[in-house]
Amino acid sequence: MSPKQYQAYQRVRGTVTDLDEKGAFIQLELGVVGFLPLSELSWTRRINSPSDVLEVGMEIETLIISLSKDDQKLGLSYRQLEPNPWEKMHLRYPIGLSVKGIIRDMNSDKVGIEIEEGISGLFDKNELLQNDVKDGQIIEAWVVGINKDQQKLFLSLRAPEPTSSSKREIMSKDNSSKIKLHMCESWVTHANKGQVDIDISYFPLLKEKTKEEVAEWVTENAKDLWIDQNSGIIFPSQTTTKEEYIKENELDFNITTEDLEDEGWEGEYKDDNRVSLWSYFNDAPLDFEKIKNEEHYFTAD
Repeated sequence: MSPKQYQAYQRVRGTVTDLDEKGAFIQLELGVVGFLPLSELSWTRRINSPSDVLEVGMEIETLIISLSKDDQKLGLSYRQLEPNPWEKMHLRYPIGLSVKGIIRDMNSDKVGIEIEEGISGLFDKNELLQNDVKDGQIIEAWVVGINKDQQKLFLSLRAPEPTSSSKREIMSKDNSSKIKLHMCESWVTHANKGQVDIDISYFPLLKEKTKEEVAEWVTENAKDLWIDQNSGIIFPSQTTTKEEYIKENELDFNITTEDLEDEGWEGEYKDDNRVSLWSYFNDAPLDFEKIKNEEHYFTAD
C-alpha cells in the first residue's frame, strides 16, 4: 500500500524506527513512514522527549491526522485516539472551584501554577500579597475561566462572593455531600437501575443549589457524566484523578508523591468501572430534548 492509499483519521499500527527531539518516525509498512510529533503524544501529560515514552522497535497504534500526497508524508497522532479532556474540563474545574497548586512559573505580569500533571492555571501577579512567594510553593486559587484552545485555566486569588439566599437549601451546609437521585419511570424500567448518588464535592458548582436543581442539572448534563457501576456514584470524568484518590482515602492534600505511591497511588488512570451515565440507563428513550421539555428527569430525596 502506498501513502496515497491511506486516509485521514484512519487508525494505523506501526513500529518506531527512529526518535529525535521533535518526535518519532513510525514505519507503517515497508516504504511507508509517518511522523509522530512530540506535541501529539499526550493531551495533558508533560513529555520532554519522545524517548520518555517510546523506544525504537516498539509497536504503537496511531491516528493519521495529515496527508501530504506530493511528498508522500503522513502526520500521526497518539493523543487523538482518545477524546480531548479539555472539551469537558468545565465539569472537572467549574467556575468558582477552589484549587490548590504548585507555583511553577513567574513573570512580570502572570503566575503559573500546576494543579495536577498537565493541568495548569494562570493568575495576575498583582494579586499576590506576599513578595516572598517562590517557585515550588503551594497556593490556593479559584477558577474564573477556561480556555480550551490554550489548554489553560484562568485563576484568581480572590475567593468568589457566596450566593446569598435565606430561602435556598444550601447543599454545602449539609453534613453529607452525597445526594440520592431517582430516575423517573419513563426513563428506565429496571427498578434496580433507578437510583444513583451524586457526591457534590466533585461538582463544586452544585454546592449552592437545591436538591431539585441538582437533579435537573444532572438531567441536562447526563451525556457528559460518568457513573461507577459498583458504587452508583456519579463522577465528572472516567479518569480517577489524584485529588479523587486523596479524598476517597482521606489523605492530606499536601502528601508527597512518594508517600502517595506508598498508599497505592499509581497515577491517573481510566477507570473501566465508570461508564456513561446516559448509556448506563440502557432503557432510557433516545430523544433527550423531548424528555427535557417534558421535565422528565431525576428527582432527589
